[in-house]
Parts: sequence; C-alpha cells; structure tokens
Amino acid sequence: MVNPSPTTPRDARKPERKAGLFRRNKPAVKDPVEKKSLIFYHRSYRIFPSPNKFFQVFEFLFLVLFFDLVVYFIFSPVTFWTSLLTKYVLSFVMPPHTLEIMRKPYLFSNFYNIYMINRLGKYPSLEFSLITTIVSLLVAVILPRIKALPRSVGVWLGFVCIVNTISALFFLLIPEWFPYDVGIFSDLYMMTQVTMWFVVPLVLAMALAPLPTNMAVKFLIVLIVLLCSLLFGCSRYIVYFYLLTHYSYLFMAVFFFNIGPLLDYIYIVGIYSFFVSVLAKRMAGDSTKWRWLY
Repeated sequence: MVNPSPTTPRDARKPERKAGLFRRNKPAVKDPVEKKSLIFYHRSYRIFPSPNKFFQVFEFLFLVLFFDLVVYFIFSPVTFWTSLLTKYVLSFVMPPHTLEIMRKPYLFSNFYNIYMINRLGKYPSLEFSLITTIVSLLVAVILPRIKALPRSVGVWLGFVCIVNTISALFFLLIPEWFPYDVGIFSDLYMMTQVTMWFVVPLVLAMALAPLPTNMAVKFLIVLIVLLCSLLFGCSRYIVYFYLLTHYSYLFMAVFFFNIGPLLDYIYIVGIYSFFVSVLAKRMAGDSTKWRWLY
C-alpha cells in the first residue's frame, strides 16, 4: 500500500464506500417548475356573480320612488294623528287646554304640513342640575371600569352621560340663556323624523339592490323598517314630550342627539344585518349563487 503523499487530493485519501452500505442514496429533486407550471389564486373568498345591471337599477329606482311617494302622501296625516294621540295620552296627567296642536309647512311644500304639540316646559332647579351633574360624571367614570359591559354599549352610555353633564352644567351656570322650548323641540323632532322616513328607502334600496334575492323580499324588508320607524318615532315623541313638560328641559339635548331620530339607524342596520346573515347561511351551499374570487 502506498502512503498518501501530501500532494494527493483529499478525495483520494478516503476509502471508497459502497452505495447502500454506509449512506443512503438521495432521491432526485424534481424541478418545481416542472411539478406545477400554473399557480392559481388562493381560493379563500367567494363573491356573488355579477348581477344584471339594468334589473338592479330598476329595483333601486322602484323601491326608492314607491316608498318615498308613500311617505310624501302619508307624513302629514301621520304627524296629525300622532299629535292627537299625544294630546289624548297627556290629558290624563295635565290639563288638555294647555296642549296646543301646531302645524308648519314641511320644507317648501305649502300643501302638506307637519303637525306637532306645544306646551310650556319646565326649567330644572339648581339642586336638580347639581345632582344630575354629579351622577352623570360618576356614571361616565365608572362605566369604562365595568368589564362585563360590552364595549360598544359602554361607549354609547358614556357619550350619553357626557352630553347630559354638559346640559346640566349649562342649567347650573347660565339657565337664562337657554334658547329652546318645547315648541322648537317638537318642530326639530318632527322635521328630522319625517326626513328620516324619506331617507330610509334610499339607504335600504342602495344596500339591498346588489343582493341575489327577489324583489318581493327586498320590498318586504324596506316595508318592515319603515313601519318600525313610523311606530317607534311616534311613540317616542309622546314619551319625550311628557318628560320635557313634566320634568325638565335638561334632558332635551340627550333626547335629540343621543336617543332621537338619529337612533333609527341602529335598528335599520340591525334589521339589514340580520337579513344578510340569514341570506348568506341559506345560500352557503348553493354553488349556483356563488363564484370564486378569481
């Protein structure tokens, strides 16, 4: 045997090993390009097929025009009967002759009027304003520390307490500068509520038009939401009028900004979301109504 010289290559110094005895043969690595020549998009999301644009526009225009015409012809008698009902209900707790039904043209219409109730309200006392300020501040501080309370509810209640605190401080410091009365509140409330009745069909028609369901269902959804707005808006007006005239002007800001007509958007979104969730579950297994995103 010849001793390896220093100049002998390193591979020549090692003894030759037989394949399979000392090491395993590595499998040949395939070219990834040859394994998959086309890579598709990730199939995680599905969307509705493109609807018929003409029919979609027709549904939108039909729902908006039909319900807005209905509101245009009924809002005057609805506000009139609401005022009569308010006067009848409140006549059990206050003299009926102190309740006055007023009317005012809606926007630029001289043919259709909005009816409302007017009566002298009640200013809060200094003690009542002070107590309301302290209680509202305490509730606003305690609410964020209640972990069992849903965050969305806590934020909304905190906003109510802040608005109520500002109103109480106003009557505590400069009550003589308060520029509103029950008549102005009734005017603003009815104007805003009637405007909401016109806006509801527009908003819902825009949201419902792209959904793959028949127009009768969409018509029913808009009708349900509009009826809820009519009933809730009128019954809420009776309660607010009683509280403002029997207790205090102090809650006027909360009644209008926090739980006034703008609150209608909450149940509008709630009814729409419930309908969409039911529709999505019903159509989840229907492959004819869905297509992949790519």
